[in-house]
Parts: sequence; structure tokens; C-alpha cells
Amino acid sequence: MRIEELAKVTDYKDHIRKLDCSLGIKTHTALSLIVETGEFSRFRKGSTYAAFLGLAPGESFSGQHINRTGISKAANTHLRRLLIEGAKGRNLQKADRSQIEGTAIQAGRKQSRGDSLR
Repeated sequence: MRIEELAKVTDYKDHIRKLDCSLGIKTHTALSLIVETGEFSRFRKGSTYAAFLGLAPGESFSGQHINRTGISKAANTHLRRLLIEGAKGRNLQKADRSQIEGTAIQAGRKQSRGDSLR
């Protein structure tokens, strides 16, 4: 069964629709999150789910010293990779849009000063 066909199954349809509202998440990522996570209700807070995905940075305490570490590599690497790729894609879209808008603004300024456009 293909991903698009599986996404139309009533068990997943409503959950996929909800996750699809998030920026950077489309059908494949949403379905992967649903299937590999199981019941979302088992996570009481978002930070618990972030730790499950390996997206929450670690901390260790020793007396008054706090040692902060990077994200955990021990969690679900497949889901973490999908979410990171979605975020990167979303950031690239925003960067492209701002670059296009910046170029248009520069062209407008040059034109108003009478500079030639190259």
C-alpha cells in the first residue's frame, strides 16, 4: 500500500489532517509520526515528546554546576530526521522569499535614484 493510500484510511485521516496544519509537515512526515509514535496521549507535555524524538537538549547537574549538552542521538532518528528536514525546508522557503523581496526593494531604490538596473 502506498503512503497516499494509507493516509486515506479512516484511522489515520483525522490525525494527518491535524498534523498537516503544522509548517514543514506533509503527509509522509505526519503518517510517520502517527505510526511510529503510537498514542500521543502518553506524552503529558511537549517537552516529553521532544525528548522521545531526541530533540530536547540534555542537562546534567553536579552541585551548583549545570552542564548542558546537545540533542540526544539515542532517540528515534527517523522521526527526528524528518522533522529537521521539514524545518530546514521551511527556513529555505522563508530565506528565498526574503531574498526575492530584498532584491525587489533594492531595484526600486535604484530606480527612484535614477541608477541603471543591471
